[in-house]
Amino acid sequence: MLRFLLFILVVAAGLSRAAEVAAQDEPAAEGDDGPVVSLTFSPLHLFLPVFELTAEARVGDYCGIALLGGFGSATLEFVDDENDEIDVVLWNVGAQVVAYPLEPFESLQLGVEVQYAHASVDGDLDGQRVSAIGSGLAVGPLVGYKLLVDVGFTFFVQGGVAFIAIQADAEDDSGQTASAEEKRVLPLLNLNLGWSL
Repeated sequence: MLRFLLFILVVAAGLSRAAEVAAQDEPAAEGDDGPVVSLTFSPLHLFLPVFELTAEARVGDYCGIALLGGFGSATLEFVDDENDEIDVVLWNVGAQVVAYPLEPFESLQLGVEVQYAHASVDGDLDGQRVSAIGSGLAVGPLVGYKLLVDVGFTFFVQGGVAFIAIQADAEDDSGQTASAEEKRVLPLLNLNLGWSL
């Protein structure tokens, strides 16, 4: 998997450099270098509910580096004889390297995303107090499109594949424990709205 990640990074860097060399023949507009940072949030994550922000910095005309992070919590109520409730706390951090082969800091995106997520669960289930902690690491390539409107409004959508490794540990109030590990491939989908400056 490390070779695959390095391959994606090399391809993204190569596309970025090729687009930059090709664009050197075109004169740049004086005094208008375009936006240098995009600040966006993910409305899809609000369904979890997690509020996730992404800050992407322009590194050269045809490349961007983004940092992302999110946090959220919820109480899940079960309609049963015991009226069970479980509190869930979620947070995630990650990064992206994105190449823009067609237009400076907009249009077609080719890149890779790395993300770490953590969840903790605490509550009553079937008359027992249960607590659990889970974490996962996801790495994957992505393809997307970023739209910048002249006033600064920014929208992007990205899709790809994420290779995920998950670890979870749980314990109830009687001292019984359980743990699980899993590796899988899942689709990657990002949809963000925000502003570029």
